[in-house]
Amino acid sequence: MTTKIDENPFKTLVHAHVSSFNEAMARVNDVVIDLIPEEYQIGENAPVRFWIRSLDIEKPRVVNNLIGDEPLYPSECRERNLSYTGKIVGEIVYQIGNGFTKVFQYDFGRIPIMVQSTLCNLHGLTKEQLIEHKEEETEAGGYFIIGGIERLIRLIFQQRRNHPLAIIRPVFEGKGPGYTKYATMIRCTHKDESSVRISLHYIKTGDVDCRISLQKRQFFVPIIILLKSMTEASDKEIFDRLCEPFMRSNDKKTRQKQNKKIDSFITERIEMMLHTKHKYDLSTRSEYLAFLGSRFRVRMRLNKVITDEQAGKEFLRRYILVHLDNVNSKFDLMIHMLHKLYALILGEISPDNPDTPSFQEVLLPGDLYLMYLRYQLQNWLNYQSVVMKKLLENSGDPDNVKLLYEDKFFQEALKKNKFSITQRFQYFLATGNVVHDGSLGLPQTTGFSIVAEKLNIFRYLSHFRAIHKGAYFVNMKTTEIRKLLPEYWGFVCPIHTPDGTPCGLLNHFAQTCQIVTNLKYEDKMLVTTLRKLISEIEGVIPIDPYLIKDKEVLPIFLNGCLINRCYQNKLEAITDQLRWLKINSKLGVPNNLEIVSIPRTLGDIFPGLFLFTCHSRMIRPVLNLRFNKVEFIGTMEQMYLSVAAKRSEIVEKKTTHLELEQQNILSLIASLTPFSDFNQSPRNMYQCQMGKQTMGTPSLTWPTRSDNKMYRLISPQLPLVRNKNYLKFGMQNFPQGTNAMIAVISYTGYDMEDAMIINRASWQRGFAHGCIYKEMVIDLGEKSGGKRPKTFKQCQFVFQNYLPSEPEKKINERLGLDGLPEIGDFIKHGDPLYSRYSLKENRVILERHKGENCYIDQIRILSLDYEDKYVELMANTIGSLQCTKVSMKIRIVRNPVVGDKFSSRHGQKGVLSQLWPEENMPFTQDGLRPDVIINPHAFPSRMTIGMLIEAMAGKVASMDGKVQDGTTFQFSEKDRAIDFFGKKLRKAGYNYYGSENLYSGISGEPLHSDIFFGMVYYQRLRHMVGDKYQVRSTGKINNLTHQPVKGRKVGGGIRFGEMERDSLLAHGASFFLQDRLLNSSDVHLSYACKKCSTILSVIPSVKPSVSGNNYENLAKCSICGEKKNVIKIQIPYVFRYLVTELMAMNIKLSLLFDDFKKN
Repeated sequence: MTTKIDENPFKTLVHAHVSSFNEAMARVNDVVIDLIPEEYQIGENAPVRFWIRSLDIEKPRVVNNLIGDEPLYPSECRERNLSYTGKIVGEIVYQIGNGFTKVFQYDFGRIPIMVQSTLCNLHGLTKEQLIEHKEEETEAGGYFIIGGIERLIRLIFQQRRNHPLAIIRPVFEGKGPGYTKYATMIRCTHKDESSVRISLHYIKTGDVDCRISLQKRQFFVPIIILLKSMTEASDKEIFDRLCEPFMRSNDKKTRQKQNKKIDSFITERIEMMLHTKHKYDLSTRSEYLAFLGSRFRVRMRLNKVITDEQAGKEFLRRYILVHLDNVNSKFDLMIHMLHKLYALILGEISPDNPDTPSFQEVLLPGDLYLMYLRYQLQNWLNYQSVVMKKLLENSGDPDNVKLLYEDKFFQEALKKNKFSITQRFQYFLATGNVVHDGSLGLPQTTGFSIVAEKLNIFRYLSHFRAIHKGAYFVNMKTTEIRKLLPEYWGFVCPIHTPDGTPCGLLNHFAQTCQIVTNLKYEDKMLVTTLRKLISEIEGVIPIDPYLIKDKEVLPIFLNGCLINRCYQNKLEAITDQLRWLKINSKLGVPNNLEIVSIPRTLGDIFPGLFLFTCHSRMIRPVLNLRFNKVEFIGTMEQMYLSVAAKRSEIVEKKTTHLELEQQNILSLIASLTPFSDFNQSPRNMYQCQMGKQTMGTPSLTWPTRSDNKMYRLISPQLPLVRNKNYLKFGMQNFPQGTNAMIAVISYTGYDMEDAMIINRASWQRGFAHGCIYKEMVIDLGEKSGGKRPKTFKQCQFVFQNYLPSEPEKKINERLGLDGLPEIGDFIKHGDPLYSRYSLKENRVILERHKGENCYIDQIRILSLDYEDKYVELMANTIGSLQCTKVSMKIRIVRNPVVGDKFSSRHGQKGVLSQLWPEENMPFTQDGLRPDVIINPHAFPSRMTIGMLIEAMAGKVASMDGKVQDGTTFQFSEKDRAIDFFGKKLRKAGYNYYGSENLYSGISGEPLHSDIFFGMVYYQRLRHMVGDKYQVRSTGKINNLTHQPVKGRKVGGGIRFGEMERDSLLAHGASFFLQDRLLNSSDVHLSYACKKCSTILSVIPSVKPSVSGNNYENLAKCSICGEKKNVIKIQIPYVFRYLVTELMAMNIKLSLLFDDFKKN
């Protein structure tokens, strides 16, 4: 098996993250230009204006007390729990009227920088230089470091930009009186990637309203108002444009029949829509613009100097089809949306499904980062305006214009502006929450960032290829959104999704799926070139509808802009010509151009030629059979192509494309499962999840990393059965398991119900041995009380194990003079961990270890101040060094014990039940003994045939000394896997089907049946008894039910459920059951009235006795008023809670007592 190994294969996996961030940083100043300047008037004087002219984002740097600034690297931020940030500096222009102008430099603070982006100090370094800076040679970045923790912005599906969808939703009927369920909606994007959604709603009267959202409030505008404000077109011209697609047919008889049906519906509704404008008594375009401006100017916070007409133009620019600059283009697209709406109402087209990938794109990290930065800069400008007004008011003369001309005034206002962009970015990336006023057009406000856990390499890489459908759907009861649709083929993996609550919502990209991130494809020059090129193709005609009246024509859209039209019979030829130019990258046509050709013959889909070059689209490579070249196709484009999975499925004159490899439909993690096409599909899903829970080799830089918790397998091996992608993506550097000889046999009672037996000798040789590294940051500044000290001199404590009066005498012999343990020390629970000396009290305080037994693996000395790279150290009388903050890494040995979890690569998980002596294990004729014994019942119901084939292939690999290929879809019914490996086994002298004769290790007698025996790659999962065992006698209880709380961390109880109850009843231990569920849980003594049959009517009272020293406890029923029938009974407290809840619903629960029966 020969596979080409990439230079750094991980870069392709994180490309969408890094590239989008680079693109965002490259156009920061383009976005800054579009910020709305702050402007306000002081009396009748000239207006005061200020705005941000430019921004400069610097690479992360740190202050060095010796040589000044020097680069800050990610490894240092991880060690010191810092954030990897760069300074953001801008130029602010301050202007009064059109004359006085000043430019001020301002430091906006620090914003997080993505690792390995162009602003990162690691960018462009060689492998050797990366290793020198404590990074892996394959470090690809794509994440941020916030407080020492690696976090990334997750990818999220959102509606495809600039393309209208026809929607039917009953909820639309509640938008207002007369509203129907029919609408067309479109999402348009600004330069900063913030978006504006508008919807056209059909009303029963025939009118259409446009719904827009401003600052989280919805507004409805009659569509005729918008159309009239965009153009000077007459009512007749608008009428003709709207009727146009419904009145055309090449055949006159057909056209006449169509007109009879359509005239009565379309023309009446268009006339009703045109009549709506008479309510407003408007005629010219200027009046319509002024009407819009007068209604929305307050919401847009416009200056009084701006006229209503200008405000109307600004409203169209900001909120109506914002991706188009030309109002004529806006008019054309609005007409197209109305065409689609009327076609939907007539039933000529089916409604679009916005939850299919055809109408979706990806919200990229760089886009979200950029729009959030613009939003916070705009907020900063608004806040600065408030600060300046307050300064003027506090000066004593709010109309003092002379004060505005002084530099000190604006500089003072800048100093008093406490709006922190730094804190808001830290909060955004640390929590994943985006707080905004609705102007960003985001699909959600929470869950944008996650921790890039490095549990193992599978889990780490899957974060960058994961994509979520949105937080909105998490709590929805409907399962429609979770279904795997055919449109996902090749773009989203059908296997790699969790099997719990996020099933179907959290998906992963297929391995060849790419996201377009380069903005050069949206450049105006490129779009202009494309428009000119398309207009010269034969069959393409201009937009003007009056040039063609009797021919069927279709619209041609480029990124949501109507550029041309074409004849129906020329559509295929135009598409083929564009596809040839795209594949060969000729005449400036980009190779990722999405060509969606929809002819009228498809019937229920709105026809046209739709072209897309915008970014955030999903594309993937396939082979174009006509031109025999690789072509990138998009999600919407794929719907109208015929793509064969393999050559045998090609249908002549119908199939247009062919998959490059059959396994390309799988994600990277799913493609690493050997022979996955032989397994039941849920098992492959489970392996994708368990592969991400495996103890392996998470990082090659584990000695220098400072993660809170890191799992590591001490003796990993490379699998003998591998897939093509294993070497292609560099997985050989991060092994995650061990090759084990397995015997499928029911040998003892210890292998029932997924339990597995491990050979004790294999365990003693290091089988699946592992450890956990934990990082503890000990900051003595936090123990000082009050405000945390920033410098060494302000600290009240130092690490020290002696008194100043006796500098050579240790207080505790287990620790060094510096108060810290030695590297390699074995620490038990209760042993001294470190000691600190109190400068105020002149005494040494000893701190002891709480937790598991461990080894001290590493101790790092950290500095206090964020800006200071070097630790402030102070030499004492004997020349040793003192410090106040250290990072201590401990190593906890975690060799397999009974109860630890294991798994094969086929979802066959099992728990270690016994370490069986080697001399008692079954053995073969050659003397081989299995490392693992599993039960045969694990296979019939789960149907993991891939594991059986892997066992045969592993046996072949161990005999031949060659790695076997387990790539998916390589075998078929004609070329069977069992025949391929069976022949090789027979050639080596083994059974054709992988079975062998075994002898009992206890008696030495041969076993009567052949036992399946082979080599399988086993994974040790992170679920270990050492982390889960729980012991409790007494502890916290729930205040409401008086039952023990749950949770190991809070000292909770162990759940005793139905299965445990059934097992005790089966054993006849019913009294023990009462002890567990009552006496040791929520036993409660309660008064009850035998006559009234209730526990709620009794009122206990306390009365002094005759002697006056003691108190007599009396109880009386409040219903019957008697005391003689009151008794004490023992019940669970939760029963009392139940009776109380029923009483609140006016339901009485009666109790019957044996010694008191009513007639």
